Amino acid sequence: MAETRSIYYPVTFTPAEMAALLSLAGARTLLGLESKGLFPTNGTPWEEVFLRGRAELERDRWLDHVPGTVQYRLNEQLGMAAAVMAAPQCVLVTNLDWPGQSRQSVTHYLAAAVVEACFDGQDYQVTALRSVDIMLARQASAMQLPSQSPPWIEFELSNEQARQAVADPQVRRLGQWGVPASSAAAFVAALQPGQARASVQIMPVTYGRVETTKRVRVLYADPAGPLPGEHAGWLAVPVAGSRVRLIPASAGRLAEIVRDLLQLSGEHDG
Repeated sequence: MAETRSIYYPVTFTPAEMAALLSLAGARTLLGLESKGLFPTNGTPWEEVFLRGRAELERDRWLDHVPGTVQYRLNEQLGMAAAVMAAPQCVLVTNLDWPGQSRQSVTHYLAAAVVEACFDGQDYQVTALRSVDIMLARQASAMQLPSQSPPWIEFELSNEQARQAVADPQVRRLGQWGVPASSAAAFVAALQPGQARASVQIMPVTYGRVETTKRVRVLYADPAGPLPGEHAGWLAVPVAGSRVRLIPASAGRLAEIVRDLLQLSGEHDG
């Protein structure tokens, strides 16, 4: 087998290849990227899918048959990535909702390493990342967050106040709740119909089961979309007491919040 193949850049795998990989790693599901066609339930023999995926992995030089045996040798880097996806300690799903665009989604798997994966409706793209810091930077870049926070003041609302604000955004009512005027105007702008949205779901995993789900939302206060750029917005973070904290968004603040949530979930720094 040619050991020059690397997954430290995006690599494409067919659903059959992904199913075979996960099977070799002892898994029959893919948290955060569940696909109805990954593990067949429509009568297609599982062995047929596995053999096709194994043949494709061998064709693409990820898998080598050991001569004179019935054994196969999997590329070491890919084997590590498959093990992380099969048994993650935490899964993060980042969703991007730009107006007029289909939802974009990317999933990160954390264990002994960090693996990024997405599904485009036909194939899977997988990349091994060298640290949690790189993952956090990629999330902020995908969300088009600025390096510096907007000059607004963060504030908190009760969950009920937040629901009222979303249903009927009013600067005056936010002011009555103690929200500073400049922040109230920027928050109302972020709640207007047609604004872009993004979110990160953080899901700690124990023995293959998701324990809880924590979500950080991004509410953009100016137009955001698929073209490169930086866009002002709010980070909405649930806090104790059935409340939500609204924080002026920046790449650094998002990284700080996600890292804190990972540490609360038992994840190590990276």
